[in-house]
Amino acid sequence: MFTDIMEKINKKILVVVLFVVLVGIIAFFIVRNVLQMAQIAKTGVVTPSKTFYSTDKELNITLDKSFNFKQYNSINDYILELRNPDNYGIFISKKDIILDKEFEEVVSTDQRVYVKKFEMTSNVSNVRSFNTKLSNNAYTYSFQYLEKQSRVPYHIQVTWIEKENFYYVIDIELPYSMFIENSDFVLNALNSISY
Repeated sequence: MFTDIMEKINKKILVVVLFVVLVGIIAFFIVRNVLQMAQIAKTGVVTPSKTFYSTDKELNITLDKSFNFKQYNSINDYILELRNPDNYGIFISKKDIILDKEFEEVVSTDQRVYVKKFEMTSNVSNVRSFNTKLSNNAYTYSFQYLEKQSRVPYHIQVTWIEKENFYYVIDIELPYSMFIENSDFVLNALNSISY
């Protein structure tokens, strides 16, 4: 009789221990998933990620490592130039503020001049106000163009952010087919910029 009671107690203990272990494992995965989602919500990118810094170290951008971006020493006036094997490009420059023009007018003038540099353009957007994670004072525009030699269509998104004494100009370009596949890439990249 004593043996029967011990067997029942051991079975109950085994069931309780298994239940506690199962609940612990489930809790671990739930907590891990919540933390990963919080990281994604905070940075706008999925980890693992890589952070790139501008030449003046005042700005950085954190991107998902799976995009395989590499930083280049710019021969132009970019403070940060990134490219990847899929022909994505992120080009960030810093321009002096223009005091005698409204910010939107500066961006509209840039749009007219920049779009004219390409022979075959389409879907040229209006200049519109844009809020980034770090600034409520930004304007953006986009367009597509057909690359002359490869005949590959590209999407370009240009965003201007006004600071107190200068502008950041972020030019993101990628093949149009990749833009369609990764439509959140541009917004995530813009929101991953810190300064």
